[in-house]
Amino acid sequence: MIKKTISPWRVFFVAIVPTLFLIVSMLALRRIVGHNALGILPLAYIWLGFWLGWQLSLGSGSRWLQALRLIAWCWSAAAIFHIAYLGLGNLLAHSDPDLLQWRLDQPYQRLAESIPKLGTILIIVWLILQGVRRAFRRLWSHSIHHLQTALTLRFILTVIFTLSLILFLPGMLLAAGISIAAPVEVEAGLYAQQVAASLETMPVGQRDQAVDTLFNWLINGSVFPTSPKTTYSLLVYAYRLPAQFVFRRLCGLAWVNPDGDVLSSNGILADRSPSDWSIDDEMAWSSVFNAAVRGNEDILTNSRRTPTTYGIPRLIGAAPVKDSSGQVHGVIIVCVQMGFPLGAPADRSTPIIAFSLVVLAFGLAALLVFPPAALVSAVIGHRFARYIIVPLKQLAIAAQAMTDGNLKHRAIVDQPDELGDLAYRFNCMADQLQSTLDDLQNERDKVAELAHSQQELVANVSHDLRTPLASLKAHIESLESHPELLSKYLPILQDETTRLARMVDDLFALARLDARELDVNLADVELPSLIKKTLASFSDQAWNDHRLVFEIDLSEGLPVVRADPQRLEQVLINLLTNAVRYTPEGGIITISSRVVGAEWVEVRVTDTGVGITPDDLPHIFDRFYQADPARTRGGSGLGLTIAKSLVEIMGGKVGVESTSGEGSSFWFTLSVSHRQGEN
Repeated sequence: MIKKTISPWRVFFVAIVPTLFLIVSMLALRRIVGHNALGILPLAYIWLGFWLGWQLSLGSGSRWLQALRLIAWCWSAAAIFHIAYLGLGNLLAHSDPDLLQWRLDQPYQRLAESIPKLGTILIIVWLILQGVRRAFRRLWSHSIHHLQTALTLRFILTVIFTLSLILFLPGMLLAAGISIAAPVEVEAGLYAQQVAASLETMPVGQRDQAVDTLFNWLINGSVFPTSPKTTYSLLVYAYRLPAQFVFRRLCGLAWVNPDGDVLSSNGILADRSPSDWSIDDEMAWSSVFNAAVRGNEDILTNSRRTPTTYGIPRLIGAAPVKDSSGQVHGVIIVCVQMGFPLGAPADRSTPIIAFSLVVLAFGLAALLVFPPAALVSAVIGHRFARYIIVPLKQLAIAAQAMTDGNLKHRAIVDQPDELGDLAYRFNCMADQLQSTLDDLQNERDKVAELAHSQQELVANVSHDLRTPLASLKAHIESLESHPELLSKYLPILQDETTRLARMVDDLFALARLDARELDVNLADVELPSLIKKTLASFSDQAWNDHRLVFEIDLSEGLPVVRADPQRLEQVLINLLTNAVRYTPEGGIITISSRVVGAEWVEVRVTDTGVGITPDDLPHIFDRFYQADPARTRGGSGLGLTIAKSLVEIMGGKVGVESTSGEGSSFWFTLSVSHRQGEN
């Protein structure tokens, strides 16, 4: 299959133009929807990274050359992206100064920081997506031509999808529940609670001296608060607090005694100057302090959110520090400044961030589960797929054998399901095809035999007609020279003419039999009278010409048979003529008849002639076949063929028994009539 590639310039153009459109739309919507317009920025990032990562082709050449092309394309896209964002933003900031809070100040410094970051991210995204794409293409290409691989992959994906639901669905429900029960402002109260828990582990006399050191460590990120103790705090801590270390900025901590005096502070809470500390912040300070100093440990009550000048939320929370008797020894106050993760204020992106962290945690756990699960599912899926593939391969082998001409090969049927039924039906089709081809072969043989018979017909008819015609011609020529010999030649001419007429009649009868146009009128026939009538025309001539004797041996009480009298007489004449032709002088020809079973009457014509050799016996009823190759005994070779066809048309059977040198016995059967007197 030819791999279709898109020009890198076209990919770059399609990636950049929609991105620039999204940036312009975001800046234009700033006056209408405010900071919510920043929600468009992640779409621009996603489109740019996905399209370049999925479609960008590096062309041919060495790996170093391809790497340079990748860096050039990705950094160029990052440069155009940030130049458009910062350039248009600063241009619009002249009429809307609030835009500067969108990290549009100090544009050259922002460009120097952002372009390498975004370019590197785009390179990483390209490497990941290209790896995924190549792996997917290989698996897809292999699965297209290998059903077993496709079934195994589907089984593995089904198992992994099921495990993913089992692992991630509780996480999604947990994230949704905590997001509703614990708003974003509780992060400050939760953080303060963990700092207070750290101080409570210290002796009371050492707390004041350790606060400054602990605050400096926390504000610099050198140490983290202690782990939560209750299940609820653990869930909220795992859901909310990690986002602070990634997307928040701890901007101040304060250690306040129960009287409200600040014993230690740092960051923005060190002086709470009017330039950085608003009236709303002061009111939030007082509210959370009063709640905590009364010993309240509820993070919802001890947390507040206040807006800043730039519209970025600030979180303020407090937690009491108690001694061993449960008395409040002091209050920890924490201030957390939100950032702009995902291009939007953190209070709106926190659910996404928190859920991502929960999914990440479950994903790390899934790394321990998925490999063995995938391995086990691959083995089981391969076995299941083999259960389907093996019968299909058997069918393919059988089909290929039929294609190669081996129609006797059959598929193995050893399964009681649909595959076994398919193999069974395939074998039935093969049997039917074999039967049809056998029938066609038989028909072909018959056609070939008919063509051969036609050739023999032409040759034999030509030979048989040539002899009497030559005799007639010779005698007529003699009569022209010697008219006085007319009385001598006239009987000869009459015999030859009769011979020609009989041959023409035989050919005409055979043609009508082949075309199934010969009319047969079945009626009740009494055999003794018909046999005697036929013999009356044969006995005298046979005695005068060949000194042959005819005998009749008929059983008493012969029943009436169903036959066409005219056709039955013709059968007898043909059989008798054949017997006379091959019986020497002084021979005996016997006509006998007896009942065979309850439904049939058998008629036999037996002679004491030369008999038929075993080689000639199977062909004795064939057209133009004569046991005498020289054809010196006359006849057309059609008499027995016509007799056999006539008997079969009347519903009977014909046969012959012969011993060479001892004579032959031709027989045929006719059905007994149950409707005597009915024509």
